[in-house]
Amino acid sequence: LDFQISRFNILCLFNERISVKENIFTQEITKVEDQILNLEAEVNRKIKMFMDFKIKKGKIFTHKWSDKSKLIQKQSIFGHFPSYRLFPVILKGGDDLRQEVFAMQLIKKFHDIYIEEGTRLFLKPYEVVVTSPFSGFLEFLSDSIPVSSLKKKFDCHYSLLEIYKEVFGSQFLKAQQNFVESLAGYCLLTHLLQIKDRHNGNIMIGVEGHMLHIDFGFLISNSPGNFNFEAAPFKFNIEYLELMDGFDSDLFEYFESLIFQGFLVLNKRLEEIIAIILVMAYKSPFPCFANFSEIKFVERFRPDLFKYSDKLDVGREYVIKIIR
Repeated sequence: LDFQISRFNILCLFNERISVKENIFTQEITKVEDQILNLEAEVNRKIKMFMDFKIKKGKIFTHKWSDKSKLIQKQSIFGHFPSYRLFPVILKGGDDLRQEVFAMQLIKKFHDIYIEEGTRLFLKPYEVVVTSPFSGFLEFLSDSIPVSSLKKKFDCHYSLLEIYKEVFGSQFLKAQQNFVESLAGYCLLTHLLQIKDRHNGNIMIGVEGHMLHIDFGFLISNSPGNFNFEAAPFKFNIEYLELMDGFDSDLFEYFESLIFQGFLVLNKRLEEIIAIILVMAYKSPFPCFANFSEIKFVERFRPDLFKYSDKLDVGREYVIKIIR
């Protein structure tokens, strides 16, 4: 009898443990099922968000600044004046913008030379007004968006080529050409003036496909953190190359020819650029002149290759070398 009772107790205990394990197992299954349902809901939510986003993503430049300013002018009590003009600006505090003014003088000079010499190189100078050693106004580049923000609008999964096709649609080919002409202009500018800190927050895309650069706090001889670690002559990545249809494309050949033309026309009027530099460098407090060398600055323009007709073939090879 004692044996039968003991056996019965053991069986009860065993069944109880099995029951507990079954309950634990059932609870775990329920948790997993809940997690799967939550995951499916999250996936469906993201799919819906992506589909909604896909509808809106082509509408990056929905309203041009000219249209906005006309609308504001109609509502303004000063709108009837013939001299009325709405000028978008950013107020910046905590930074010395005097060096930015100097950088913009050089960019304006490059821009004027490009136009006056009949090249297709593109730059976009903007206004800078200093109000104190620690504040000032910067012209807001309307009808443009930073590359970083553009990427986020496309969930960071689209290449620049795919974004251009989506945003510009039937105007893609013209936007592609505008991109190449502005890329060449800014590549040459950043190389010769040693402009640094060129990340996607400082590079904009305009409403017609042009690349635009902003924020020129580091140029000539100063660098972020005083570490000059940027070995590349200018920013040129695989996405830019893809947007130009690769190394073997007509657009890439056009890009190389634009850089070559830029070297030619800038060397033709190098004295004008040097004059601005030397006037500003004399007893200058600007960080960009801390280790400035006129000889080294002039050498970057390679006048030995682009000022003499018998050296132009070597100059072309130099252009190919710095690009590739």
